[in-house]
Amino acid sequence: MRIAIVGNCQARPVGTYLKQMCPSAEVLPETIVHLSKLETSKDDLDRLDKADLVIAQLVQDGYPASHLTSNNLRQRYGSKLLTWPNLFFTGNCVGTVYITKNNGSRLTGPLAVYHNRFVYEAWQAGIPVSDASSTVRQYYLKETDSIRGSVQASLDEFERRDIDADIRIFDYLNSNWRRQKLFYTFNHPSSSLMIELTRRIAEAAKINVEIDIAEYFEPEPLNQYVPGVPAEADKVLDIEYRTVETSKGISTDKVINGALKEEKSFYGWDEIVKCFYTSYDRQCDDSKAVRYTPNY
Repeated sequence: MRIAIVGNCQARPVGTYLKQMCPSAEVLPETIVHLSKLETSKDDLDRLDKADLVIAQLVQDGYPASHLTSNNLRQRYGSKLLTWPNLFFTGNCVGTVYITKNNGSRLTGPLAVYHNRFVYEAWQAGIPVSDASSTVRQYYLKETDSIRGSVQASLDEFERRDIDADIRIFDYLNSNWRRQKLFYTFNHPSSSLMIELTRRIAEAAKINVEIDIAEYFEPEPLNQYVPGVPAEADKVLDIEYRTVETSKGISTDKVINGALKEEKSFYGWDEIVKCFYTSYDRQCDDSKAVRYTPNY
């Protein structure tokens, strides 16, 4: 059986795990939606046409690569298409966001395009960097209802996406996100979650799983950036697994016009707050003209 995988950055790990678990199946090169364009539609669809089964992440109408939206794929492939949801959740990295300026560019910092919203808002409010670390810690404790509400909103959104998919995973997330770290950033899930998703894909596709695999067999594919989470957030959310406040990011010792030096670096909580402040001082000419993703 020839299988085509369509999706965002999560597609490649899913394709890799499917090859490992189901070696008798032929997994075609993954089609990455954010790298596709209308100009690549012929090549993309030619590749998908060769598959006996297309396993595609849900993509809404209006997406720039319109040939890869779920509705268009359903029209073209009918019962040959199985859909899976975008894995997107904030509970394991509460406060982590993209910050987009009014001109459409994203702010960068020690975690590339990922930021702690509460650190940014402390900078925006003019709180001195010497007080910012403790201020953000206190925010997690004082705004308990707001933080829990934002995580519930993320769960609710995930469940809505899950209901629309042929292959569902919300039940696993809902049962396990407090017990184990299932996301490094809101859109970069852990291998344990993606392996469970791949098992469910194989089951839905009626592909025999010949080799069972575990998350500790391979390096994590999507943990390039790991925001540290203050201990106060764990208390608010009743997190059961061991967490650390250390962040895994990249070096910002040569920040020029928002460009970052791509060298892996580790930051303690106080240090990364200072690095965020430095990044914002250099990049933000209008601190209020921003939007957050996710925005809850």
